[in-house]
Amino acid sequence: EKKAEVAEKKAKVAEKKAEVAEKKIEEAEQDLDFDDFDDFDDFDDEPEAEPEAEPEAEPEAEPEVKIESSDGELDSLLEKASESEDPEVKATRFIAQGNFLGALEVWKKATINDDSNPKYWRELSNVLDMIGESEKSKIAKDHADRIESQVISEKTGRKIEDILADLLDDGILNFSAGSDSSPVNNSPKSSEDDLTKLSGIGAVSSQRLNLAGITTFSQLSKMNDSEIMEIIKAKKLDTWSDMAKNLIEE
Repeated sequence: EKKAEVAEKKAKVAEKKAEVAEKKIEEAEQDLDFDDFDDFDDFDDEPEAEPEAEPEAEPEAEPEVKIESSDGELDSLLEKASESEDPEVKATRFIAQGNFLGALEVWKKATINDDSNPKYWRELSNVLDMIGESEKSKIAKDHADRIESQVISEKTGRKIEDILADLLDDGILNFSAGSDSSPVNNSPKSSEDDLTKLSGIGAVSSQRLNLAGITTFSQLSKMNDSEIMEIIKAKKLDTWSDMAKNLIEE
């Protein structure tokens, strides 16, 4: 019975609270001004602020590929690629840069690879002279002269010592010195004939003939045209021997 009485009291209290709450709701509804909702419409018309763009992530740096300096095969390939360049072009570039020792190395390697080429020995001599090695330069130059003399000797039949003596005399192969020289050949250069008078023989061809010891029409007249063609490196055969004979008669 006591519990029932307590429950009734609680129920009455709850009813009163409910009544009070209903009254408060009614009062709130009466006080509410629905025009206030128009103020919220103004906010709806404003554009929404764009979200800030996130900074782009920087691309990851690619890892560097390091080549081991101890790669013997690669070093060998690069050395071959370097040696494929024309030695004259390479040495000229070094000399232009003031790197005379670099040019010396170029001609040393070229001469070692082809020690029968007189041009390489002369270039080696020139570079040695540039760095002040005059004695070594002379040895290289003399050797180049001997190689060229050997070639000329094989083509003309002259002795190597006669060719060297001829070159040392005035720098030209004109029979001015040596055991096969003659009073006519020892005369001034005016005794030499102008070989450019022959058709097809210009200044370069005339110089090649002189280097081979041929300086007169008489010598040409006694030669085979194919031999003359080989010396002057002509592209076609011509009657140079007959032309020389005609010039002698004139």
